Amino acid sequence: MVPIIPVSMNFGSELTFPIAPIMTNGILLMIGQGMGAVLGVLETILAAYSVKLTLISYSVMVGIAFICALFIKEDLRKTRFTRRANINSKEIDTLRAKVGTFKLGKMLSRTDEEDDN
Repeated sequence: MVPIIPVSMNFGSELTFPIAPIMTNGILLMIGQGMGAVLGVLETILAAYSVKLTLISYSVMVGIAFICALFIKEDLRKTRFTRRANINSKEIDTLRAKVGTFKLGKMLSRTDEEDDN
């Protein structure tokens, strides 16, 4: 379980590029902690009623998560942008600070449209 956390954080920052990775990671961690707290309370209440029902509910949640994961499109924006621009992560952070996240996103979408044509 633990090795998947850095991989999913990195994948999340790739999918949400040009938003700063620290924002993406913070939001992912916040949602994960919140869901863990809510599920912990709900499943504890459910376990007091029926342990079998608790296991079934966890199995259903895993199944829903698996089905949702099948529809995730691998769109590695940061990797594609760095390959095209031939720059590294520090230079991306500098560029983000200079032009802002919104303009960097527009620049990225413009290059995507050029690739489609």
